[in-house]
Amino acid sequence: MTAKPIFQSIYSQFRWSAGPAKIRHAVNRFLRELRSNGDRLRLLLRLMPVASAVSFVLNRNTPVLSLRMRAIPGYFHLRPRSTDLNCIEQVFLHNCYSLPAEFRPKIIIDAGANIGASAAYFATKYPDATIFALEPEVSNLFLLKANCSWRKNVVVIESALWWRSEPLSLQEPDAEKWAFSVRPGTRGEGQIKGVTIDQLIQDFAIDRIDLLKVDIEGAEQEVFGLADTSWLDRVDTIVIELHDWQKPGCAKAFYTALSNRDFSQDIRGENLVIRLKSAVPEFELC
Repeated sequence: MTAKPIFQSIYSQFRWSAGPAKIRHAVNRFLRELRSNGDRLRLLLRLMPVASAVSFVLNRNTPVLSLRMRAIPGYFHLRPRSTDLNCIEQVFLHNCYSLPAEFRPKIIIDAGANIGASAAYFATKYPDATIFALEPEVSNLFLLKANCSWRKNVVVIESALWWRSEPLSLQEPDAEKWAFSVRPGTRGEGQIKGVTIDQLIQDFAIDRIDLLKVDIEGAEQEVFGLADTSWLDRVDTIVIELHDWQKPGCAKAFYTALSNRDFSQDIRGENLVIRLKSAVPEFELC
């Protein structure tokens, strides 16, 4: 990466609002970032075009930034001083939801959609699919809606996946933005709607779930361990992150639900990719 496009990007951001002194100050700030945190800058440049990387560096105190990403069209909204960058790094650089080219899902349930990185990834890779994106936390939900507003194949649902339909509350409201977990609500608390897979199937007239993505910070223990899971007969592929380090028993609940089913498993980063063999032909991860 040469200096010229970086300096051009800095100049384009400030030319209408500042003179040479402010532009010079911005260039110096960027060069300090390059010297002190070159690895982070290289990460940004892999994720986004030069102009967006420059904007991220120079505007890190802005609550929300709208930036271009290399992996998806349009603008993506994120909070620079949060775990949002880690989230999009996992999705767009580490390809944690990448599946083989021959896999062409029509119905995707994205449980734990966060700010919409996975939903935007699915919507771009599978334009003929419908993605049902569930997110319970209000600040994440705001960005999820913004990031998926122009993606017509994403349906945003303000709910948490749970083992039964009941009001829920956040376990730790001050947790990191990608680490919110839920628990049964009590009277007087802010209420979150808990929904089940069966309820989603009924509400949206879903016949089959081609891809069920589950990243729900430990609630998989209840979803797979406390309720009837006959809905698994309708599921082809599951991509799930288990959180036993956070809530012991998640893996036991999940594998117990699968114990009478024929399935194969692969590992992609922190995720397990489960193919229910009675439902979907065998394929190899790319």
